[in-house]
Amino acid sequence: MLALKVLLLAIGAVFAVRFGPFAQGDSWQAICTGMILVAAMAIQNAAHRIHMGTEPPSTLMTGTTTQIMIDVADVLRGAPVSVLTVAKPRLGKMAASVAAFALGCAGGACLYATLGTWCFVLPPLIAVPAVFLATVERK
Repeated sequence: MLALKVLLLAIGAVFAVRFGPFAQGDSWQAICTGMILVAAMAIQNAAHRIHMGTEPPSTLMTGTTTQIMIDVADVLRGAPVSVLTVAKPRLGKMAASVAAFALGCAGGACLYATLGTWCFVLPPLIAVPAVFLATVERK
């Protein structure tokens, strides 16, 4: 799954560099590029659910942010201890996940401002070592 995700990221990068930036969001080039990258994110989401099911999701920030606000409300209103023993640790994990997501978004925006569509080349390059590590670990 990891190798397929990296392959999709690489193909998406090639499309983004070759055809982007997209003046028309409904062009076949823009749609193909977007759907290739959505497929890579779907693999990320599935891999997370299978291998890291107890951790906050790395692809769904709406649900994570909603849960953070519910947990903050529980802490502020002085919810029963049975609720707080679950809410407080979850709040810490999820807040770290949202902070990492926000930093990643800021980094991506800075890279796009600096490199343009060439910034799409970085994710597959960063992920390639993980594929090799996963292959080595299996042996």
